[in-house]
Amino acid sequence: MISILQKPNFNIKMGLKKSDWDRIGMDQRKEIVNRTMSGVDLNHSQFKPYSQQTRDRKEQLGRSADIVNLMDLAQMHRALVFKSSNTYVDLYYGDTARENVAFEHQYGLGRMPKREHFGFSNTDAKKWTETVIKLLTLATKRSFQNAK
Repeated sequence: MISILQKPNFNIKMGLKKSDWDRIGMDQRKEIVNRTMSGVDLNHSQFKPYSQQTRDRKEQLGRSADIVNLMDLAQMHRALVFKSSNTYVDLYYGDTARENVAFEHQYGLGRMPKREHFGFSNTDAKKWTETVIKLLTLATKRSFQNAK
């Protein structure tokens, strides 16, 4: 007969920390803003050109209209924020007015052409998934090492 004298200690934490999700959120936000500022959409294609009216207005303000970067006063880009927890990160526009502008660009509403800037291509989404898997693998290894 075998008797267990001590209960096994198996306190393994396999999730990511909030700080990991924070880093992912910051990096994803940076990627979206930098990609948009360079004039390409989430599929890495050039945005449709600005209308002549928008080009004229930008030039009157002393801004270049050569690169379509969806930046008028940079308010939309600054309004892109993230919220994280121990289990996820969520990117969104924290200002309703800027969210509406982003929505109009994303879906081409009104006279606005469709300019998909918010989100990731399948290739980029795969890269982010691999990043999360890598971090989970490292966290799991650390958790098992600390449990010894």
